[in-house]
Amino acid sequence: MGWGTDPRVALVAFAVCAAAGARAQEDDGLLVIKAGTVITVSGEELRPGVVVVRDGRIEAVGAKIEVPPRARRVEAPRGVLMPAWIVPRSRLGLAPYTRTGNAAHRSAADEWFPRPDALRRLRAAGVGAVALVPAGSGVPGSAAVFRPRGGAREDMLLPGAGYLRISFAALPGDKRTLRAAFRAAEQAIEREEKARKAFEAKRAKEKDKTGDKGKGDAKGRKGSEKKEPGGAKGKKDPAGKGTKGSEGKKGSEGKAAAKGKKAEARFVPPPIPPNLRPFVELLRSSKHAPRLVVEIARARDLVHFDDGFASRKLRPCFFFRGGEESDLFHAVPALGARGATVLLAPRISYEPYTRTRRNLAAELDRAGARVGFVPLDDTAEGFAKHLFAVGQLVREGLPREVALRGVTLVPARVLGLDEELGSLAKGRRADLLLLDGDPFAPGAHVRAVFCDGEQVWPEEKRQ
Repeated sequence: MGWGTDPRVALVAFAVCAAAGARAQEDDGLLVIKAGTVITVSGEELRPGVVVVRDGRIEAVGAKIEVPPRARRVEAPRGVLMPAWIVPRSRLGLAPYTRTGNAAHRSAADEWFPRPDALRRLRAAGVGAVALVPAGSGVPGSAAVFRPRGGAREDMLLPGAGYLRISFAALPGDKRTLRAAFRAAEQAIEREEKARKAFEAKRAKEKDKTGDKGKGDAKGRKGSEKKEPGGAKGKKDPAGKGTKGSEGKKGSEGKAAAKGKKAEARFVPPPIPPNLRPFVELLRSSKHAPRLVVEIARARDLVHFDDGFASRKLRPCFFFRGGEESDLFHAVPALGARGATVLLAPRISYEPYTRTRRNLAAELDRAGARVGFVPLDDTAEGFAKHLFAVGQLVREGLPREVALRGVTLVPARVLGLDEELGSLAKGRRADLLLLDGDPFAPGAHVRAVFCDGEQVWPEEKRQ
């Protein structure tokens, strides 16, 4: 059923205001969307609201904004405009590779083969970005983030975004892998420091030798100046030009200077194995240190992780991978006290061997943690039901604003993209989702999706 024949179109009057004959007069880089409600996520909701997009970036957001001339216009007086939502963890489209041990240097991008039909379904669901994670236990590698706008694979991937995935259980293997990685990283740092000290000591010794030699040469030159000049070597010709002897002397001095410059080497640190490099950066608190997501399935996993690694002050994000029966509610107070970020599926869980229901997302929020959501069903079809599933938690007591951040801004921060995606603010990418009702309402439907200000669903037809 097309847009124009859908009876729900009365709820959202979505129209491109410029007529077909005026298309040539429009500025393709300028877009204005007027909606009945604009959910900025990072600020207050606007009723109604206007978003101005220029060259793929949000230029202005407000209740009353003067519409620039020649702008393409989209009007949805009863529609709801919000940022496209983000999937912080998925295996969609990945090959079935599984790794064990420390493979921190590997990336999920190495095994991603996108399918056009899956990308189309993601756009139709309003997804703005997806983080793909490598499978396996221990440290299987880094997540790779892509935007499902279509086109070449390399153009969809976002370099620098993502995190290092750590699969941690209260088992000897996972703890041993992580401890060994940090221990080896510490040894690599010690080797580098030792090599640096040896290099600096050698350079200081060479400078001392050069200084002593320079003093001896200066004394020799001073003594020779007192002697009578003999032969033609030290004389100049009447025209003031140097003799062959003086030219030879200058040439030898130039060669010596060049040789000295060539001998002045820089310190080259010992090579660090690629799978240890992320841990070295973590220990150094470097700006290149990876973001961490630690996956736990039981409350005891957090206890064991803290017991072994709390002293390193890693401050990771946690992912609850528990099912319908879970004892992870025992971990809520500890995670809330440290203000941790927790990713979890939007479900009501039960205490083990009971029918006691737990809304873990609401409990985490009340305890002081930040909550982000991972789709229950890791398929393109399942993603279409994600907002409805989060809405179920809202109806069970989760604050609506927490739920909105949990599908947009919190996942963006986990991926290192909160300055680009996840909210409607000046300078952000114009990845937008237009619905015909509240995003968590049972009857809400996606009406349009924009990526960098270009309509990617339904495909925009230009005349």
